Amino acid sequence: MAGINLAGKTALITGASRGLGAAIARAYAEAGADVALCARNAELLEGVATECRAQGRRAVVIPADLADLATAGSIVDRAAAELGKIDIVLNNAGVNPIYKPTLDTTLEEWQHILGMDLTAPFLISQAAARHMIPNGGGAIIQMASVSGLLASPRMVTYSAAKAALLSVTRTLGAEWARYNIRVNAIAPGYIATDLTSGMLANPKYSEGIRAATPLNRVGTAEEIAGVAVFLASDAASFVTGATYVVDGGISAV
Repeated sequence: MAGINLAGKTALITGASRGLGAAIARAYAEAGADVALCARNAELLEGVATECRAQGRRAVVIPADLADLATAGSIVDRAAAELGKIDIVLNNAGVNPIYKPTLDTTLEEWQHILGMDLTAPFLISQAAARHMIPNGGGAIIQMASVSGLLASPRMVTYSAAKAALLSVTRTLGAEWARYNIRVNAIAPGYIATDLTSGMLANPKYSEGIRAATPLNRVGTAEEIAGVAVFLASDAASFVTGATYVVDGGISAV
């Protein structure tokens, strides 16, 4: 059986300065991968890179803002140049939902969220595939959301972007299989991170989440990272076009 490790592999993780991206970067390094870390905040990235280097791995910092969609190709090119190749891409960069009635949602909000949560990961994936094809393949993982699977009132832009990202995942998984490029997605439910700590500190909000979750708790970033390591590894060599739902059972009821 293929082991769940990433020894000898290289990975680009976007949105790697904190939260899920940072947890996945640390997990990839612990599993044996050299990593390129991309986000806007260079100082926070360097902190994560230091943790990855402590695992004996190379860690490259690439400060960039994917709100500027034109940077996608150069981010991938730099990661490949610094690490020598790109075996794995984890598209985690994105923006959080804007909670407001659909009738009040502006075109600017719609375009911004779709740009960050759909177009940016598509462009990163496209640029990565151009590097992976000559090297015999690779693994691309999209960070989606359970909101892309369920109706999400007052979150229409975010829900639409994540649902479309799941469709892109299926299409690329089928289209790029001939190149041995596997494309999969992770759809988290409610996860405790520094970005959600404020909301989860509200007892009424956190109690509502637990009540809606069959496992009766929120997930951890490490639980998402474990799935990300599996999907990037040779243990998932026959998995492509799939969405792994990690939501404590929310979407099952």
